[in-house]
Formats: sequence, C-alpha cells, structure tokens
Amino acid sequence: SFLDGTFRARIDAFNYGKIEGEHFQGLLTLRNNELKIQGETQAMDGRFQIDATYYARQEPYLEALLTADAIDIHKFFEQGENFGQEVLRAEHLSGDTDARIYIEAHFDSLGNFQLERLRVLAALGIENGELEDFEMLEAFSTYVNIQDLRRIRFTDLQNFIEIENGRIFLPAVFIQSNALNLTISGEHTFEQDIDYSIKVNAGQVLANRFKRHDPKLKPRPARRDGFFNLYYTITGNIDDYRVEADKREVKTDFEQSEPRRRRIQAELERRFGPIDLVREPLEWRDIPEYREDPNDDGDEFLDFEVSGGRREGGN
Repeated sequence: SFLDGTFRARIDAFNYGKIEGEHFQGLLTLRNNELKIQGETQAMDGRFQIDATYYARQEPYLEALLTADAIDIHKFFEQGENFGQEVLRAEHLSGDTDARIYIEAHFDSLGNFQLERLRVLAALGIENGELEDFEMLEAFSTYVNIQDLRRIRFTDLQNFIEIENGRIFLPAVFIQSNALNLTISGEHTFEQDIDYSIKVNAGQVLANRFKRHDPKLKPRPARRDGFFNLYYTITGNIDDYRVEADKREVKTDFEQSEPRRRRIQAELERRFGPIDLVREPLEWRDIPEYREDPNDDGDEFLDFEVSGGRREGGN
C-alpha cells in the first residue's frame, strides 16, 4: 500500500514452482494494492507475452492473459504438473504449441494457492505433435497395430480447454493420426475420475488392422474409408475404467460439448481477438445412410465393443 508507480523490469531468470523462465522484460505497475505485470519472457523453449494483474486483498487473486508462441508441449505439461490430471502426462507428448490462455487463480489469507477455485480457459494449437505410450488407447489394439498405438504422430491440432470447479473439460475435437482418426470429448476431475466419448472411423481401423506397422508414422487420410463409425464411452477412474459401445451417448456428449466450445471461444476472443480452429473434415463425418433414427433404441449392429475394455487396479 506504500508503493505507487510504474517500474521498468528486466529479470535474467525466475521460477515459480516448476515453471522456469528467463529474459523477462516489461513493466510493473503498482497502484491501490494492485500489481499489474506486462511484458515478454522466454520459457519452455518458446516465448510468452504476459498481461496480468495481482490483487493484494485479504484473500489475494490473480487474473492473467498469456500468449504463448512455439513452446515445447512436453515442457508445458511437465512444468504445469500435468494441470491436475494423470491421464495425459508430459512423458506422453512432444511437439510445438501456440496457446492463448486466460487464468483466474485464488489464494487464501495465508497466501496458499486454492486449486479447487482455479479457472482456466485455453486455446491450444499443436504442430508436429506426437503421442507416445498413451495407455488409454491400448484398448483399441483389437483393431489397430499395437506398434502404431505406442507412438502416434498427428496432424496439426487445435482445440479449447476449460478448467473450473476441479474439473477439466475437453470439447469435441477431431484428431487425424498415423494410427487412427477419431473425435474425442469429455471431462476429467482432479480426483482422476474420467468421462470421455470417442468416435473412431471403423472402416479405416479394420483395414489398418491387416497392414504392417508404418515406421514413417504418416497420418491416415481423413476420409470415409468404410461404411460405419465406432462409438465408445470411457468412464470411471484412471485406475478402474470401462470402455463401452454407446452411439447415442457419444453423439449426445458431442452435441452438448459444442455450446461449451463456443462459449470458451467467445470469451477468449473477447480478450485475444480471433482464434481459428481445425474442425473435423466434412468428408469424414457420419455417412448419411447411417444417421441415427430418433425412433430406434440405440442398439445398432454397427456398434461394436472393444474386447479387454475394463481396466482394474492399474492392470
């Protein structure tokens, strides 16, 4: 409360928890028990632009806008301590990432960070992405060469993420990779409870089942290479989850995720300007002949359940 003014800052190196940065240059403005931070820094092999305000109240809180360019996604997850979840971890990921992130962080009167009150809105764009040894996808080894699943290279990918009330929300996103093409949405709690929905192009995975492993990891074409798609839900806890065929539930989850995606996008664009997305290709969407009949009971012969879908006790 005794400080009032603007200071030009140049910091050679800094860290907060596991987050490390260097060569920060910017302005620190102190007024009415508020600290405004504006500047640029190098971190995670890329560059961040920071526009943040720290409110020094009895229970302090922070609002921040981060613009990240060409950062290493492995270091992003590693230094972010996997953002409170244990399914998709730093050791699974590699690639370059651009991001637009809005953060609301709260602290108690002693300065302790309150994770349950954290709110984050993020748009992530990944280039040259790879996913390695991602255990959840091994359920699809019935259809896809297991070597392909151990190292997945995917095309450029963009999507939105929201963290609120101890939950991470992932709106539906299309992923085109060397192993299989799929659309996924879902949510994940900080207690590691999961509820995901996945649509997989069945024609492609059945055809690929009989192909040799592709050491070049070339992404599969995003086209309808068959007559139907597979729909699965993955629910439970990361140590005990079930994979079940449920076309109706998956389609419902995708539809319900769309308003959230639009809301996240709108909030971010108010703060950062236009944000483009990579959408599921039109030619890959559900074949018209197999559109769901509103009068059916959901038990279509085109839905299949993956064998070995239940995981218990980490086995």
